[in-house]
Amino acid sequence: ELSLIIVLEQVSPSWRSFITSASFLLWTLGMCVLPLLAWLTASWRILCIATSLPFAIFATSYWLLPESPSWLLSQGRVTETAQLLGDIARRNHRPVPNDLKEQLSLLSGGGNVHYGPLQLFQSSNVRKRTLHLTICYTCNNLFYYGLTYNIDNMSGNQFLNFFLFGISELPANVLGCWMADFLGRRWSQALSFFLATAFALATLPLLGTSSWVPTVLLTISKMFVTISFLVIYIQCAEIYPTSHRGSGTGLTSLISGCFGTTAPYIAYLSNYYIWSPYLVLACIGIVGLVVSSLIPETMGEDLPQTLDDAENYLLNEKFFSYKGKLPCGEKRTSAASKNSPRLRSAAGTGRFGTEGAKLTATESERNQQGHK
Repeated sequence: ELSLIIVLEQVSPSWRSFITSASFLLWTLGMCVLPLLAWLTASWRILCIATSLPFAIFATSYWLLPESPSWLLSQGRVTETAQLLGDIARRNHRPVPNDLKEQLSLLSGGGNVHYGPLQLFQSSNVRKRTLHLTICYTCNNLFYYGLTYNIDNMSGNQFLNFFLFGISELPANVLGCWMADFLGRRWSQALSFFLATAFALATLPLLGTSSWVPTVLLTISKMFVTISFLVIYIQCAEIYPTSHRGSGTGLTSLISGCFGTTAPYIAYLSNYYIWSPYLVLACIGIVGLVVSSLIPETMGEDLPQTLDDAENYLLNEKFFSYKGKLPCGEKRTSAASKNSPRLRSAAGTGRFGTEGAKLTATESERNQQGHK
């Protein structure tokens, strides 16, 4: 998650959905390969070793991913930020301002600042959005893994069913990227929860039969809950401010993961009533649908940098609103983001650009006063 956050902080708004979808492709590949490994090894001990060894690669490749300039600046590390932005600007064939370091110093406020996740609960709007994101993330977790563990209750070969669940995430990544940029984050999330719930409930009349139709319906349900999972990653990155993006996303993921440990018991409910897992999943999906509709639309918006930015972020958002499709390479700037000091596009805002360091005099003065 942190590596995805670092990348999302360095690309323009129109590429966030694509980058998130691309990162999910590797997860999809793993989901497709996992049943083959399980079938070949026929031992959970060997399977655990085989799936854990690839993590050793990260110990030798962490230095390949540069740190986020926005995060470095929020920590007061001006020199490192200037060096990194200079490298990015040169790679994008953009001029580097001579006074880049001075401009960044005005933005940083000087000195290292340490933040914690508990600060997310000190202001009303940030606290409310943290709660909404956590509930949606938890509903995604429970629905996704509840369906996955429910493979034991499905007819047919378990290995094949798991592979079908895995391969269903491939169109989910493509469709999710399109939906997030066409319908927006909020309505993509709500629609995905609705369709995942509808297809799960559609299996009820066919339970207890050897028909292949329930398998198809549950596979489609898995596809839509994967889209919802993809969107919640984007929303966490776009709603939490840079100063708390890592800790906020980590806290949300931790809480949802704790609740996610109960997902196997959803599948075990079939020992009492064969239809009970699907009704529980439907209730989870309905909760996710309602709460996701309360999360503000962040498509095309600048990322909030501080808690003050996040507190005033999209305050005038209407419930029934649609911003329209976000064309590739473009962004929208809300009134809140216009009044917020942030990094501009001196280093480029293309696919692999970053929000650079072209700071206006007005923003500099406003930021200095804020830090005082």
